[in-house]
Amino acid sequence: MTDKSWKFYNPTSDRTLTLVEVDSLPAIDEERYFTLAERNSFERGERRLQHLGGRLAAKQSILSYMPELSHQDVEIRRLPCGAPAVAFSPRGQITAADVGFGEWLLSISHTSRYAAAWAIGKHN
Repeated sequence: MTDKSWKFYNPTSDRTLTLVEVDSLPAIDEERYFTLAERNSFERGERRLQHLGGRLAAKQSILSYMPELSHQDVEIRRLPCGAPAVAFSPRGQITAADVGFGEWLLSISHTSRYAAAWAIGKHN
């Protein structure tokens, strides 16, 4: 991956903030980091990299809690209201349950230079 991302993670907490530098994103392998559904949902044009960066930051924040999972086990979706939501692969669902989080709250923000995401795990 890129060395232009920063993670603010406290293993005793239930929240993580990840910041990604948008300029580093053209070099990543999208098939490795994003599911087919995610790749099909990315905006086209000028804001595409910002959209991609926000989703990547969200995935990395969630994966802080479950490092045994891959990026393919976590899918960031957009709810009809526009809010981001997480969906897990079957393996990811089991791991998330084992960690004790039943629900995830996500917040994604981006500028032309940076994308950031908060992931907050809500305990069962």
